[in-house]
Parts: sequence; C-alpha cells; structure tokens
Amino acid sequence: MGSLHRDADRNEILRRFMSLQPDAQPKWGTLTPHKLMAHMIDSFALSSGKKSNIVPGTGFYSTRLGKWIVIKSPIPWPRGLKVPDLFFETETSQFSDDRQTVLAEIKRYAEDPTTQEWGASPEFGRLTAKQWGELNFRHCCHHLKQFGC
Repeated sequence: MGSLHRDADRNEILRRFMSLQPDAQPKWGTLTPHKLMAHMIDSFALSSGKKSNIVPGTGFYSTRLGKWIVIKSPIPWPRGLKVPDLFFETETSQFSDDRQTVLAEIKRYAEDPTTQEWGASPEFGRLTAKQWGELNFRHCCHHLKQFGC
C-alpha cells in the first residue's frame, strides 16, 4: 500500500498531479479537473485538522475492519460515490493556483508526522498519521485514475 509519507509514493502523486491538464475529460463521474482540485483541498483540510467542526464518525467505517476495507483492501474504490458537501466547500480560483495548493498539502507529508496536527474524519473517526498518509495516497490515486493520470 502506498503512502504520502513515503518519498517515492509522494513524488509519484506529485508528478501525476502535474500531468493533469485543466481541460482533461474524466473517464467516469462528473468532476472536472478544477473541481477535483477543490475536492482535494477540502480533503487535505480535513486530514490536517483545518476543518475543526468535524464530528468523528462512529459507524462501521470507523471500526478496525471498516478502516482496513477502505484504506488497505486491494479492492478498487467504487466509482461515482456520493460524498458529503464538506468535500466541496472550497471556492476555486485559478486551476494552477489550486493545483499549487494541492501540491503544497501533499508535500506536507514529507515533514515529521509526529509534529503535525491530524484531524478526524466524519466517516472513519480518528486516524493515525500513518492511516492518513495511506488513505490520502489511495484517494489521490482514485481521482488521478479518473482522469487517466
């Protein structure tokens, strides 16, 4: 399983985000590349604790098995899942500016994870830095595949 905490994995994701063009067409779903950037900004704000009004999830996906299924399972994530509005709150600016914000958030994973703030998830509850690194790697891969990157 990849992780944004590992240099090689993080560099792969950075490269793939740089290859995403603003006019790319999705292979599935309705996201545009620009909306994807806003979605990723909101996702990283959640993991970094910048969205502090989050009530940690207590359902199935907050259990050890639920987290394993989403974070570590080799089964690909389903396409076209409905996600909460809190993952689409960011007002976008220029595509290139938003991409730079996403890249900066990804680069944050190069820092010592024990010195950083980690937020809670409305679905998964409290996650460790290791789990956030793996979950966000998988989340990035999922959406980059959506655009053939």
